[in-house]
Amino acid sequence: MDEDLSNVRYTFKGEWKEVENCKVTEFLITYFAVDGSIELFDIKKHRLFLKRNKCHKVALKDLFVGNSVNIFSRQIIITDYGDSTTQQRLSVKMQKTFGLIKPNQIRNLGAILEAVQEGGFTVSRMRMINLTRDQGLDVYREMKETAQQSEMVTHLLSGPVVVLELLGNSAIQSWSDFVGPMDPDDARKTFPASLIARYGQDCIKNGFYASNNPEEVEHLLSNFFPERGNNTPYPVTSLACKLKNSTCCIVKPHAFQMGLLGPIISAIQKKGFEISGLRLVLLDRSAAEEFLEIYCTILPEYPAMVTQLSSGSCVAMEISGKDNNVPTVFREFAGPSDPDLAKKLRPDSLRARFGVDKIMNAVHCTDLPDDAELELEYFFRLL
Repeated sequence: MDEDLSNVRYTFKGEWKEVENCKVTEFLITYFAVDGSIELFDIKKHRLFLKRNKCHKVALKDLFVGNSVNIFSRQIIITDYGDSTTQQRLSVKMQKTFGLIKPNQIRNLGAILEAVQEGGFTVSRMRMINLTRDQGLDVYREMKETAQQSEMVTHLLSGPVVVLELLGNSAIQSWSDFVGPMDPDDARKTFPASLIARYGQDCIKNGFYASNNPEEVEHLLSNFFPERGNNTPYPVTSLACKLKNSTCCIVKPHAFQMGLLGPIISAIQKKGFEISGLRLVLLDRSAAEEFLEIYCTILPEYPAMVTQLSSGSCVAMEISGKDNNVPTVFREFAGPSDPDLAKKLRPDSLRARFGVDKIMNAVHCTDLPDDAELELEYFFRLL
């Protein structure tokens, strides 16, 4: 029997920072499941801030701790659950788990991320990193001091990996099932649709890591995503980034929210470019203004560009290639900033294929070759 949603509501705590006066307002956000409407209550002033109204831009899947959502033109960061009932209800429906894509499958990153989304998972945190040996041993600590652990760790250290925090219904078990058995031959017999069945080479180079142990999952999430509050985080310097013959590309919030990250990365990789650095970031308005400052006096769309870039999570990438002038070559592949113009002049470009308008044009990329290193350092060294 379907659940009666008429009385189902979820509450969250959130913060809205007013850029003009740096004032922070704390809200209690109530989401009504029956119609997707939202109400905002000002916690400090103990009064209703915005009465219940339908908010078409926000769904329940967007309401998780750490995410930023646009509610009635206000960018609000979800900081906590509002009550124990919400936490209990969503502990399974929006459970978190840890995922890892091994070095031998970075070349298929776009297709894998498409599969992850189709599998019902939401990517809430993600970064490409170079592991230290201690970090590799930590991932496979359950295999402590075995020959297989040594081989697994050696493979993890052979190149960059992508670590993910994933959300989904019973995500810990669902991700473990989605990844499949460790042995690709076994996976192809018993779970032919699993990731390891589709991409795995052997038991060591099987492409992925998953654990169905909740304590292990929490341990790895806390260590690899220090912003979750761990006191001994892995250093930001472990972020993969070459800073050589490369350029910066950002998948904008609207494209990420529309599920276009995988298709965009697939298009980039099919064109022959390499994703040599990647991190999911959430920029506040001041950070977006700082990054886009060069356009402040040049483009009338600057305020709208800032609003879009700070409207939710975006994915910053370092793009590398064999050409001697990657920034210029990739800029051509991105296409004109106006998707309508891009469809006429460069119909196979990223903006022609994935852009909506001049503001929501799917990706930002470095315009001038001399700016490439500066933009990459901003996202991979300074933030």
